[in-house]
Amino acid sequence: ANAQPVDIQAASMTHDDQSRVISASGDVMIVQAGRILRADDVQYDLASDTVGASGNVVLNEESGNIYLSDAVTYNDKLRSGTVTNLRSLLNDGSRFTAQKGERKDGAVTIMRDAFY
Repeated sequence: ANAQPVDIQAASMTHDDQSRVISASGDVMIVQAGRILRADDVQYDLASDTVGASGNVVLNEESGNIYLSDAVTYNDKLRSGTVTNLRSLLNDGSRFTAQKGERKDGAVTIMRDAFY
């Protein structure tokens, strides 16, 4: 069970009881475990704790790091996932970009075609 509560706000939201999927669109904001995810469209699969987001995706970490992308898939309370066309602003002022990225356990970030 997911111990961290999830707060979801959006212009439009539907919940499919059978598939246990929440679909949200229009200025979507998800807050969980100190992380804030914003996007145009989000699909949240409650059974697998997987979030798929697209359109102007921004993830704010507790550390102050900010990740912007075109599309992401996250799981594990927004701690692990894959991202497309990543642009990052780190809390030390450094920046990096990558065509594709992967994150594991909120700590390890693997990037492809990256520039720092």
